[in-house]
Amino acid sequence: MENETPIGQKPPQMTNKGALVSIDLSAAFDTVDHSILMHVLRRRFGIDGSALSCVVEFLSKRRQVEYAGKTESDYIALPFGVPQASVLGLRVFVQYAEDVYDIFQRHGVYHHLLADDMQGHCSGRLDDVPAIVSRFKSCIVDIYALVRRQTFTNKRQQDRATVVW
Repeated sequence: MENETPIGQKPPQMTNKGALVSIDLSAAFDTVDHSILMHVLRRRFGIDGSALSCVVEFLSKRRQVEYAGKTESDYIALPFGVPQASVLGLRVFVQYAEDVYDIFQRHGVYHHLLADDMQGHCSGRLDDVPAIVSRFKSCIVDIYALVRRQTFTNKRQQDRATVVW
């Protein structure tokens, strides 16, 4: 077997290094701007007419009430956010965040998108590490610029990015 190391010899050193960035946008579910979402659905996915009207109706009927003991607040319309616990909410959020795909592509970062969890990864030789770090930094900056443009600002601080080497 050509990939086996003979007994008593040390295996050759791995020369490639890898990096993974994990981005958690769970707070972003609550911050989706409905008007921006409608624009994204039209522009990116060609959703229009009665299909778009159904999404608008679904989101516009969302209300919130708060309880303190036996006291109930008035119902308040929710102009931002999509419900995390519904199939439509998850699908709409993925479509809303789809522009992140283009950012990863532009920076040459392999990626996986699953709802509010996004991962990008790169690998290369040891002497490529500074370029990989620079690529990741630029990619993360661009993703958060997109998030800032497309979200209601008071929830942004809950989103996180973690880089693993």
